[in-house]
Amino acid sequence: MHTYDGLEQSPKRKSSIRAKLLKPLLSAVIIAIVIIAAIVYNNTSSILLSRSKTILNTNSSSVINEVSGWINTNLAELKAERSALEYIAPANNAVMKNYLKSTVKKDGTFPDGMYVGKTDGSLVHPVTTVKAGFDSRERDWYKTGIHAENFTLGPVYKDVNSQQNVVSASGELKNKSGQVIGVTSADISLKTITGMVQPVTIEKTGGVFLVDKSSKIVIGAKDTSAVGVALDQENDNKYHFVSKAIQQNQTGIQNDKSG
Repeated sequence: MHTYDGLEQSPKRKSSIRAKLLKPLLSAVIIAIVIIAAIVYNNTSSILLSRSKTILNTNSSSVINEVSGWINTNLAELKAERSALEYIAPANNAVMKNYLKSTVKKDGTFPDGMYVGKTDGSLVHPVTTVKAGFDSRERDWYKTGIHAENFTLGPVYKDVNSQQNVVSASGELKNKSGQVIGVTSADISLKTITGMVQPVTIEKTGGVFLVDKSSKIVIGAKDTSAVGVALDQENDNKYHFVSKAIQQNQTGIQNDKSG
């Protein structure tokens, strides 16, 4: 004979108790999964960021070294031309112009050759006809070079004759007595720099562009239409972002949250 003591529970009540016991356990498991997912996401993000940073630094250093080497080679060539001119010591502007003609198209980097602005304001140029009233002393390249023993790069600008973006390299010119008699200068085309920058790709979709820090003008980029334009005048937001970073002296990888 079976007796009923009132302690036996119905199946429905057993399920309710089991659910109550499992609820906090399931919550703990879900929280643990979320935490693990967050850790994995953060670790993955850190790995990707670290990888991107390494690739960016490697490619940037490579481009900078290549461009620096190219610029230094051209400056050394200009220095050699200036030394030859100082050794010849032309008696007048006509003789000087004849020598300067020998530098024209000698190197595709400065196809118009080397020119001289004298301390009296006159200009001796191998290919350009000088307009009346022209004063070399008012030009940026003259102001840059008159106190520079070594050739120094000036601001980027668009050459009137070639319509190419160029940068002037200028340095003082002396006579045999060591007296400064003017400035020797040449316009270096930035076309070659763009050719160095264009092949560089970072993580399939990224790239690099070079900026003149003083003028904030793009001197080399994949997008040739951006070259020679100031960062603040570009249409793409990334140029505005870089302009702000330069202004704030920020270096390294920066996160542009503007999209």
